[in-house]
This record gives sequence, C-alpha cells and structure tokens, in this order.
Amino acid sequence: MAYIALKRMLFGPQRLEVGDEVPFEPNRDYGLMLRQGLIADTERVAATAEQHEQDMEGARARIRQLEGLLADARAELQAVQGEPAKTAKKASRGAAVAAA
Repeated sequence: MAYIALKRMLFGPQRLEVGDEVPFEPNRDYGLMLRQGLIADTERVAATAEQHEQDMEGARARIRQLEGLLADARAELQAVQGEPAKTAKKASRGAAVAAA
C-alpha cells in the first residue's frame, strides 16, 4: 500500500514534505502514523479528491441556478417597485400643484 505525507516530518534520514510519497520500511508502524494523521493512503486521498471535485461541481451548478433565480427575483422586484414609485411621484406632483 502506498502512502503520502500529510505533515512535514523526518522519516529516517530524509525529510518528507506534505504530499511526498512515504517510502516503505519493514517494521514501521504505518497504522499508528495513519491514526496520528501523519500519513494517508494514496487510494483514499485520490477517492476523496474525486468525491470533493464531484461535490464542488454540484455546488457550482446549484450556485448558477440560484444566481438565475436571484436575477429573476431582482427584475421582478424592480418592476413591482418601479410602478408604485412612478404613481407616488405623480400623486405628490398633483398635491403640489393643488397646493399652489
């Protein structure tokens, strides 16, 4: 099984950076390093990354849908607000003319 480093660490004589492949050495307790969050199984990381990308694409599609709904709602609100505002202007102008 292949692993990658999740944290910077010394591994025997070499320094591993995040994302580096962890070399296999007999008698090392890789299970302990997994539980401590020092390393991760490359297959699991790849599957998680793929699932994350699918989730992000779904979220992007939902955002685009919501942006469309928001644009429609704004246009409808402007249309509704625009008509009473014009009516109110005319009414206030009529009241000003009547007062004069």
